[in-house]
Amino acid sequence: MRRSISVLATALACAIGLAQTPIPLEFPPNATSVSADQLKARLTDRVYGARMSDGKDWRYEWKSNGYAFINISNGYSDSGKCRVEDGKICVELTKTGSSCSDVRLLGDVLYLKRASNGEVIELKPK
Repeated sequence: MRRSISVLATALACAIGLAQTPIPLEFPPNATSVSADQLKARLTDRVYGARMSDGKDWRYEWKSNGYAFINISNGYSDSGKCRVEDGKICVELTKTGSSCSDVRLLGDVLYLKRASNGEVIELKPK
């Protein structure tokens, strides 16, 4: 009985620790803004992946015709118009709606701050 309580207490502590994992809200130090031309060159006709803090994997695809496609590992998908501005990616998605997300560059890595919750994610080429 004592061992069962100890195992349960350990499992509960781990669950609480996972539930309190903070969402990254700040860009990495030394990350710099990206010009619209740089963003366009990095995104056009490319696919990127990202893992959210909730464990879901996202797939982003940007097309040269100004459309973006998003697929999430839970089965959700959306698409719509996309444009870049200095330091921003802006979308007008069919289901999700319109938003602009800040983007920064550190080395060769793009970081995007999600407009919906402020979470900073790393965009990895696929």
